[in-house]
Amino acid sequence: MFAKNWLAHDGRWFLAVEQKYGMDAAIELDAASWERFAAAEANRIKKGLQLPEKSGLQGLAKALQYKIYAAISGVLG
Repeated sequence: MFAKNWLAHDGRWFLAVEQKYGMDAAIELDAASWERFAAAEANRIKKGLQLPEKSGLQGLAKALQYKIYAAISGVLG
């Protein structure tokens, strides 16, 4: 529920930017926002799971379960 609410907010944010500044600006800002979010999310997951710097495919598989999209896509059940 929280992940879906967050995704809905993200979509509404994009539409608001598009309406005010146009599609090109919305895409540019969305890409910049996602780049920053992805890095922050990865670091937060790595820290929360106490994964070592080079945890290999096992670490990646474990971390991917905790991405916000895992809840949205049904990976978490």
